Amino acid sequence: LVHDMIDSGDLCDAIDKLENDILPKMDGEPAPPDWLIDATAQAELEQMLNDLIDDLQNQANALGGC
Repeated sequence: LVHDMIDSGDLCDAIDKLENDILPKMDGEPAPPDWLIDATAQAELEQMLNDLIDDLQNQANALGGC
């Protein structure tokens, strides 16, 4: 779904999905239930997603922002 958003140019929607739906599912908090329970894997994937969000935000800003 996020991939499709990015491909279609919906960068702001992709950022929103990553920040508000995907990241909360790997934050170690009980709600919503985490997809990953290994703390190392959580940290590594969280860093990758934050890097992706930063890149998408830079692209969105170049196009006028969200």
